[in-house]
Amino acid sequence: RLALGPIIVAIAYGLLALASAQSAASGTQAHWLWLFAFFLVFTTGELFILPTGLALFGRLAPGALAATTMALWFSASFAGNLLAGALGSFWTRLGATDFFMMTAAVAALAALLLRVVDGPARRDQRLRRHLPPEDPLQAGVGLLTAEQVAVDVLERELEFAGLQARQS
Repeated sequence: RLALGPIIVAIAYGLLALASAQSAASGTQAHWLWLFAFFLVFTTGELFILPTGLALFGRLAPGALAATTMALWFSASFAGNLLAGALGSFWTRLGATDFFMMTAAVAALAALLLRVVDGPARRDQRLRRHLPPEDPLQAGVGLLTAEQVAVDVLERELEFAGLQARQS
């Protein structure tokens, strides 16, 4: 499912390329429905990427490294945003149609790379199911939710404050 997201994003950019080509051929501005269709398709693709990717990283991460793995996911998002900025510099060198086709190609390449990584990730996941867990987080408890982490931090802060009050 994760590789389906970039394919859908590539289709969205293909729509923009088509709208741009049609607009250039007719000499008129593209209709606003093209933009609406782009955002509808693009958002659908993004919804296949973000939740699925976070779940995958959480599932494949060793229990002790779950938070670090989530940080790596968001670091990858940061790198992707930097790449988007670098690709944006081609806007002035390419025409709109070529620019959107290039962006669609980058999204399609991302889908291909995710598809290539899919097999090894699935094998790793199957192996983990058959190995004894290293710690309680891998024993089926799963990742802590944000609420559980917040409650844990608050309990520790209150415990620390109570110790400080008793010492003074």
